[in-house]
Amino acid sequence: MQPGARAALVASLESWRYFALMLCPPLYWAQVNAQGMMQIVVLALIALASVLVWRLWLDARLFRQISWDEADTRQVVGEALAVIWQRPALRTMAFEARWQGATRLLHRAGYATALVWIVWLGCMLVDWSGVFS
Repeated sequence: MQPGARAALVASLESWRYFALMLCPPLYWAQVNAQGMMQIVVLALIALASVLVWRLWLDARLFRQISWDEADTRQVVGEALAVIWQRPALRTMAFEARWQGATRLLHRAGYATALVWIVWLGCMLVDWSGVFS
């Protein structure tokens, strides 16, 4: 793997900070202003997005701290991840597959954050319009 490509992946995975920050306004609104079903829906979506952001944080640390060029390191990391996540396939996963998984996770976190905002803004509009009052 080229050092520039690895740096680009790590920089992209570091965007977990911005995704986490973007979840704060909907979380505040759901805790302070929302009631009933709107609160439950927004908080459930925030929980889902938060898990994805947490996984981004883990991947960012993993890709930043590990030298993937050494075969021994890849094997040790694969063994450790297989034990931690209880997924035997992680023992022999190629770096390219890990790369694809990390980018897929990045996209999912972005989509989940966007979904939280769309639902949150929709709930605020419904709440302010007084449709269900």
